Amino acid sequence: MSEPSQVIATDAPPTSVKDSFGVICSSLCLAHCLLLPMLLATGALGTAGALLASEQTHLMLLVPVVLLAVMSFPGGYRRHGSVLPSALALAGLTGLVLALVLGEATETLLTSIGAGLLIIAHLKNRKLLNG
Repeated sequence: MSEPSQVIATDAPPTSVKDSFGVICSSLCLAHCLLLPMLLATGALGTAGALLASEQTHLMLLVPVVLLAVMSFPGGYRRHGSVLPSALALAGLTGLVLALVLGEATETLLTSIGAGLLIIAHLKNRKLLNG
């Protein structure tokens, strides 16, 4: 007789899926930060440009980024034991929040660095989880 197959329970959605969505959301932040000033300067967005440049839009982009980080990194740490992804994510989130608080003078630089660190953190977390 053959042995019964084992079923291993996983969290739903898996942390690696959360990391994939985290990469997407962080990439959207980065694209918004880098492309919006150029599109506004050319007038290509018209009235929609004012909406996309508003603080509410920045908050709407930040909320899913923070939520995905909170859902991904603690579980990832418990599974793989590496603090690196969490440390990178914390630095990235700090950059994004500072960009929002400090305003336009440092916004592009801090958002670019913060989003880049979050992208790296999610990719590293996913790699550690998938072995």
